[in-house]
Amino acid sequence: MDIPAVAWTLWRTGADPDLGLTALTRHLTRPEPRHTTIALVADLGHDAAACADALRGLTRSADPWMQAEAAHALWRVTGDPAEATAVLTELSQPLAQADCLPARIAALCHLVDIGVVDARIRSMAESIIANPQRIAYSGGWRSFTEDEQVRAAASALLR
Repeated sequence: MDIPAVAWTLWRTGADPDLGLTALTRHLTRPEPRHTTIALVADLGHDAAACADALRGLTRSADPWMQAEAAHALWRVTGDPAEATAVLTELSQPLAQADCLPARIAALCHLVDIGVVDARIRSMAESIIANPQRIAYSGGWRSFTEDEQVRAAASALLR
């Protein structure tokens, strides 16, 4: 049984939102929470404001997935884009040179969600779009979908 998913369901459906919030918060503060747990916390929005410090700590993780999800969740729970944008920009910056990892794609998509575009983000997005090389981590058919996802996110940042 996936306890974080059950806790999120209790909160999301309103069956027992307080129990769901407490259980999900407890899982977030355990050593090495999964990045999927962090994504569930992001959905709680301002209800998970008490998790902000834990999320800040996770943005400094050695795991890029953890960093990306924690930065996005931090923005969702605090409403302040500054810290999240800095982390996500740093993570996604290598995409401008076609250096692709799945967590970098996620970071770029999270930047689109936040919607704050500064000069560095604009430059990165322009470099991604101008790059004639396919930007993808996987081989085979996934390389097409990953490239399309990266370019669509970069285009959205320039709108």
